[in-house]
Amino acid sequence: MSQDWTLSDEQRATLDLLAEMIIPADDFDEGLQDVGFSGIMETRNKYQPWMGLLYDVGLKGIQYASQQFFGKAFLDLNFEQRAKVLNSLVSENPLGDMWTEDATPGDFFFNLKNDACFVYSTQEEVWEKIGFLGSSFDKGGYPDYADPQ
Repeated sequence: MSQDWTLSDEQRATLDLLAEMIIPADDFDEGLQDVGFSGIMETRNKYQPWMGLLYDVGLKGIQYASQQFFGKAFLDLNFEQRAKVLNSLVSENPLGDMWTEDATPGDFFFNLKNDACFVYSTQEEVWEKIGFLGSSFDKGGYPDYADPQ
């Protein structure tokens, strides 16, 4: 990743795969498959460089753990191996010396999970499926938001 937070092809593919692991396709819908999660994060990170730094360190940590555990790139692992790498981020002893006080493995995982949920919930085709009525601005808000439903 360059200092303008442009992602390499491998970083894009890794981020998209991580997002799909967090919200996978199921009988309900396609999850974050083919949503372009990495492109959304790349754009956001250009305007929030501290998040670009966190994602840069996090992606390096993912690759490092993949190599240490399995001797392969993250993209070359099977689902169980990828899950082990992802779970290692929240262990007490994460692998690698790339982590800093400002970019911890827990912070990366927390933000990755939150970003995946945010991107998923902003897809208009998902709104009906999850019962979201859309933007309230055009409807004058939801004056009954605090009333029992």
